[in-house]
Amino acid sequence: MFDLEFVSIFNKLHVFIPMFFHSLYNISIGGDNMFHFAIVDNSQLDIDKMKNYIEQYCLNYRDVDYHCDVYTNSEDFPFDQYYDAIFLDIKMPHLNGLEFASKIKKKNTPKIIFMTSNDNFMKDVFDYRPFNFIHKNDFEKSAFHTLRLLIDDLLAHTIKISNVQDYIPINHITYIDIIDDIVTVHDYKNLNYTYWKTLKHLAEQLTKYNFILISQSTLINMNYIKSTNFKTVLLDNGKEFQIAYRKRKAFKNIYQEYKKYGNL
Repeated sequence: MFDLEFVSIFNKLHVFIPMFFHSLYNISIGGDNMFHFAIVDNSQLDIDKMKNYIEQYCLNYRDVDYHCDVYTNSEDFPFDQYYDAIFLDIKMPHLNGLEFASKIKKKNTPKIIFMTSNDNFMKDVFDYRPFNFIHKNDFEKSAFHTLRLLIDDLLAHTIKISNVQDYIPINHITYIDIIDDIVTVHDYKNLNYTYWKTLKHLAEQLTKYNFILISQSTLINMNYIKSTNFKTVLLDNGKEFQIAYRKRKAFKNIYQEYKKYGNL
């Protein structure tokens, strides 16, 4: 009798617990946008066109969640704000697109997509390692081609974080930790996601994206390191972590290499 009751209770819990945690997960990120874009262009007409192309492609063709900010003046751009991709006009007053791209690369690593109607600029942009180039003379065709490449690339760099179809862009992750056998993924907006595999599995998957284990319980994204003395590490969000003694030498070598060459 006891065994049958136990089996019955276990079966109910087996169904209820994942549903319970998934409901908490949905509450915690409700209303969040998956990808974050910005358009920087001193032409409001071109901004409106590009916003429309993004909306058409993301919502009608790919069913991708996104948020898009616009700036008509490059000097108003918040350089500490994270974006997955920036659609950037080249010819602008004050801070032109090339100067802007050089400045943004020092703060973050978004995908830069240059936009212009002047083909003569094309030879000047490749030193800035843009993701792609949109010709305003053939705006719609060029924009949709670039958006297809961009969304394919962004989706390829996500990880599945639950047993259902929930994904997070890898570049959004600041650190991952394990406490009481529960692995939690933390993003730059201070949202948390429960992960159902091991920290070791994540470390193996994310090392090529500039993640490094600083202890047996903490995996950090070097892109979000604000400072380190190689005994502790401080992230942009104010979180500070101890680096395990046995990992300090390896961390120092890898981080110095990262700082020297940028994204490895």
